Amino acid sequence: MKKMIFPALLLLSSLANAQMFKGSGIGNTLEEAKKDAVTNAIKFSVGEFIVNKEELNNDDFSQKVVSHSNAYVKKIDVISEQKMDSGYKVVVNVDIESQVLIKQLQDMNTVEVKNAVNNKLLSELENYFDKQKTEEKAKQDFADLVDELLVKPINEHKQVVHLDVTGELTPIINKQTTEQRIEFELPIQYYIDKDYLKSVEKVIGQMGRLTDNSNKTIDMVKNKHEQVKRYKVNTDYYLIFREKIGSIYYDHFSKIQLSIIGKDDNEIYSVFFNTTPQMNSNNDHYYQYEIDTRTDKLNFYLSREQVENIKDIKLNFIY
Repeated sequence: MKKMIFPALLLLSSLANAQMFKGSGIGNTLEEAKKDAVTNAIKFSVGEFIVNKEELNNDDFSQKVVSHSNAYVKKIDVISEQKMDSGYKVVVNVDIESQVLIKQLQDMNTVEVKNAVNNKLLSELENYFDKQKTEEKAKQDFADLVDELLVKPINEHKQVVHLDVTGELTPIINKQTTEQRIEFELPIQYYIDKDYLKSVEKVIGQMGRLTDNSNKTIDMVKNKHEQVKRYKVNTDYYLIFREKIGSIYYDHFSKIQLSIIGKDDNEIYSVFFNTTPQMNSNNDHYYQYEIDTRTDKLNFYLSREQVENIKDIKLNFIY
């Protein structure tokens, strides 16, 4: 059966001109035979560039080649395994970054080589990793920006969403009304702080150009449905944004607490209301921010004794 072996250090850019090399080996155990086969494949990969061919049969050279090869071996395909009278025979195909391997051996004065290194490819490889570092730094800077502008204000309990009472506490009198159960209605409104919305748009502006077929969006809407702005954003940056934001909006703005404060400044009644945050998401595809003011009415019951003792009403989002 064909098997795959992946050494601990496999990956380098394909820019380094990876090639497949075949090798066979023998050994007292299957593992020894595999190691011998891989060694022979690696030696074959650099053999055409070696000035002194006798080096290929030098045990010290073989050890040095194998000891430095794991960083340049992309993968090993075992083609066949055969049990023999005196041990095992294994045939492998080895995917090797031979150009980079030769450069490393040459720098260590391990072996004298011909003009084997493709400097253009090595330069491209260096540019590739430099670009990777730049991109990783940009992503980390973006993650820090999301933390600073969008997450930190919420964790510090700053007023990210404003919650206001917009009218008087009104009793609703009907046949079910009793002194112990009087229904009341309180009109409220809530809306996202304008400075916080500016921070959201600043973050969106840093989410990178759309370089893939992303279906990830961040929307500015009003009246719950009417789209005002839609930003299609790069998938990688969207995933960073999602990881940082997580469920923080639901955790902080999905429940309102109404408290009735008595004339002695103590709380005499408290009730909780579930609400849909003005910042919500379908995490897989979009985040949505409502830029208009949402109005609502809170309905709850008080006794006559509680009504006569009301001094103040307080509203808070519960964290």
